[in-house]
Amino acid sequence: MSRQSALLPVKWLAEKILHSPSSTRTAASKLRVLDATLFDRPDGGLTFKPPTYIERHIPTAGYFNPMECSDQDSIYPMMIPSAEEFAEYVGNRGVDNETNVVLYDTHDKWGFYTAPRVWWMFRLFGHNNVNILHGGLKSWMLAGHPVTDEEPSVAPVKFETSLNRSLLKTFEEVTDNIDKNKFQLVDARSSERFQGEVDEAEVSGRPGLKSGCIPHSSNIFFTKIYNEDGTMKDETGLRQLFTEAGVKLDSPLAMTCGSALTACVLNLAAHEIGKSDVAVYDGSWTEFAQRGPSLVHVGRSSKKA
Repeated sequence: MSRQSALLPVKWLAEKILHSPSSTRTAASKLRVLDATLFDRPDGGLTFKPPTYIERHIPTAGYFNPMECSDQDSIYPMMIPSAEEFAEYVGNRGVDNETNVVLYDTHDKWGFYTAPRVWWMFRLFGHNNVNILHGGLKSWMLAGHPVTDEEPSVAPVKFETSLNRSLLKTFEEVTDNIDKNKFQLVDARSSERFQGEVDEAEVSGRPGLKSGCIPHSSNIFFTKIYNEDGTMKDETGLRQLFTEAGVKLDSPLAMTCGSALTACVLNLAAHEIGKSDVAVYDGSWTEFAQRGPSLVHVGRSSKKA
């Protein structure tokens, strides 16, 4: 299992974009910083609210909207775009196949929340030279580093995709797995949502959506991976979470949630303890509950051994 961390310390990024000589910064133009913030409505849904990026962001950072870079024709939220659409989107943001991408978001409580979704997408489309700023904009500002409202001018470049299909699970694969148990599935929603104890439609802001979980799945609420300051727990703490949920890190593993957003937070956590081959069920609960309503399980999931 790979042990290379995807999380970059604030100090590293500051040295690259603030403290290097201007000539060095120009030569190092293969570094691209992107604010990957997505905003929550009060009802828990996802929306295109004007990003705080416009008001303040890390110098040189562009903006990547996870909702915009998605399949706009799908009835399910934030499904992955086509390879061609992804290539055009990131190319227009100055990312080619040689670019070192550094992502961050601006969540007040957690140092990364939506950036892991974009991190997973880059890896899905074959770009592994992608990292997340540990602690996000919050840690950047706490360290005393400057922010700006100036948007960088970036020339479009060509990006070529190479789909890593092993990082993606579909509805068909998930339903087939209920009986065949080819891989473990972990749900990142709260235990109340996972067990169907609350109205999923109300909590998620998606009218008519059934409550419950996918049969034989496990549950780790994504918020458990954070320290109090919003950074990620250390290896011991993360391994304990997976062990307590009955997850075997030496066996195939996939993550799910409500709309494949916080599933990517768990994916990142698994990556940080050496499990780099974790898939994400892109449709997640929103798709599963609508396409397979007769399969919905309510109560504690009877996870297969």
